[in-house]
Amino acid sequence: MNKLGALKRKCDRLLQLKHVPLNPKCLLCDNPTSEMHHFCPKSQSNYLRYDPRNLINLCRRCHARHHLSGDPSIVAEIIRIKGMDWYDGIKQDRHKIKKLNVGTMKEILEQLS
Repeated sequence: MNKLGALKRKCDRLLQLKHVPLNPKCLLCDNPTSEMHHFCPKSQSNYLRYDPRNLINLCRRCHARHHLSGDPSIVAEIIRIKGMDWYDGIKQDRHKIKKLNVGTMKEILEQLS
């Protein structure tokens, strides 16, 4: 098993376990949060992968609606609620480079634990 991949999976799980209870209601509909959705996908930004600003609390229904239908109104509503300053910060930071190696992943794991 790839050690880096295993550390990423562990950190991803811990990120969810840490932030779902801090954000108990779906940002869009107030149902119980089931997932912290990455506004900027994990595959597109290592810099934002573990940044709480990039996490959106969603219920199962809203999360599935976003991923299955690609409904652009969901993204627009998130931006409306979070604000343009937040969105501009995410857009700017998504292009920053961050190498995720075993050392940095161990640091992130420690921060999440």
